[in-house]
Amino acid sequence: MTSDNIVVVPPLVLVGKNNTKILDYGCALLTSHDLCPPGCLDFFRILLIYNHHGGGGLSTVLRCYSSDTGRWGPETKSIVKIPSSKISNIGPAVIHRGVAYLALEQGVFGVRLDRIEEDHTMDMHLVPCDTSKFSPNNRLMGVSSDNRLFLMNCCFKAISKMKMWKKLVLKLTYLEFAHEDDIHTAKISTIREVLSMKQIGKQMEVAYYPPAIKLRWFGEKSGILLFTMGERSGHNGTYMMNLREQVVDKVADDGHSWKNLLGYEMDMAAYLVSVGQISFT
Repeated sequence: MTSDNIVVVPPLVLVGKNNTKILDYGCALLTSHDLCPPGCLDFFRILLIYNHHGGGGLSTVLRCYSSDTGRWGPETKSIVKIPSSKISNIGPAVIHRGVAYLALEQGVFGVRLDRIEEDHTMDMHLVPCDTSKFSPNNRLMGVSSDNRLFLMNCCFKAISKMKMWKKLVLKLTYLEFAHEDDIHTAKISTIREVLSMKQIGKQMEVAYYPPAIKLRWFGEKSGILLFTMGERSGHNGTYMMNLREQVVDKVADDGHSWKNLLGYEMDMAAYLVSVGQISFT
């Protein structure tokens, strides 16, 4: 999609019971920048994952909109069944080598979007990784500056003689591939990285309430993580963490109760161009 072109995606018509509504869903967006090499600027695909009562009962399905055709493809049954009560727990997807990756309770779910067969079948793979011990809001996918895929979550380390407070750290669990372009060769790596979360030069200490932290969004180019914390943590507000420097800064005094919080990355050249297009007359 170019800067002077707005695309209106057509309504999603469900197969089977047409009066069924999609209440919760996971979503991923693939653009030309996610292709290797980069493709047409107008190219993009949207992936939805949701539960739907079809002819065979309730099932988890995938559906993809393609700018190539200007329409939604047919529903494809997912290899992973997600309870309706947990569909809303699906966090932001990341795109790595043309594949959308989502962090689920069962593990890391990959769906290839850069190549879809003529019969609309999608290449899918689940990398088993038990994240059920984490709060659903405490798991998020990311891609490192050297193009490695990882799953991140916050951990709480005990402080001696302080039972009510814990040290806050960020753990990165990397995925490795025997063949980079074959998602079926992906597995959880033995490599783990634990990053200190320091604010004003000191290790952050929080009251131990796991639901009081939400990992919201990660910027691949900047290496910035956005997260929010609730009042029970002792640090209510919205924060940003620079993973390279392991430094945390407070952005706002609220935000934890917001349903959605997304960041947007733009390089300085693109920012100046966008400002120059604004008319103040």
